[in-house]
Amino acid sequence: MKKLLMATDLSARSDRALERALALAHQLGASLEVIHIVSRTVPANIVEEYEASARTTIEQLLESLLPSAVVEPQISIISGYDDEEILFHAQETSAELIVLGITRYSSHELFCGTTAERVIRTGNLPVLLVKDPVAHDYERVLVPTDNSPAAQRALECAAAIAPDAEFHLLHIVHVPFTGFLGPESQAQIRQEQERNFKNAFEEGVRAQVERLGNGGLRATFHIEEGDILSVIRDQATRLEPDLLAIGSHGRSGLRDALIGSVAGNLLSNPPVDVLATKPR
Repeated sequence: MKKLLMATDLSARSDRALERALALAHQLGASLEVIHIVSRTVPANIVEEYEASARTTIEQLLESLLPSAVVEPQISIISGYDDEEILFHAQETSAELIVLGITRYSSHELFCGTTAERVIRTGNLPVLLVKDPVAHDYERVLVPTDNSPAAQRALECAAAIAPDAEFHLLHIVHVPFTGFLGPESQAQIRQEQERNFKNAFEEGVRAQVERLGNGGLRATFHIEEGDILSVIRDQATRLEPDLLAIGSHGRSGLRDALIGSVAGNLLSNPPVDVLATKPR
């Protein structure tokens, strides 16, 4: 990725996102544009003063985070509605990744309608939601996968921003009607699902990993049983990744594509930084 776009609302939660965007631009040798959207509801007589103040605030923050000699971001102050302008500007400038800050919400419902949710739901670009302070480049990435195009895209984008990281690919199997099956039957079904998925890995995921890594990303495969959301959160606690990459299954042909309940819950209250993607 050679063109990054970071959108800030000048709040404290955006500072970490800006710091991560700067670190990624430096790591990848990419250009970075930092934008701030001025709401159209701001009175016309103070717009010019507000824009100048916003630019100064961003410049001062950039100066405190990273010397300009290392990364020289472009700053753009734009008037409009947050999600629409972010997506339009990203398309106009051929950005490859959008970086945003995040506020944790107690439920998927509260996350719905936020700027981050609308950018992910209505756009097609990968979106990185930054939660944690930046201590180093991404070192450990967790990618839940079912070998679908959405999951493959998540792995592809994660490899693009964390090429040297250790990847953990997680597949979650579901044993149906567990209340009606004995332990032996449950174990048999689980073994069959694991065998089928390992075959799919041989043909699909492993080939993709090798292609993306020019000889192989450092990847470990995990197969777990249980509720998808619970297993992902449990594995995030156990493996301690610094990035979670998730593929969102949107309904093609609809502008307001559905994020999906699992992705929505992870995005509303993420355990770590989250990279959200959609299939091409």
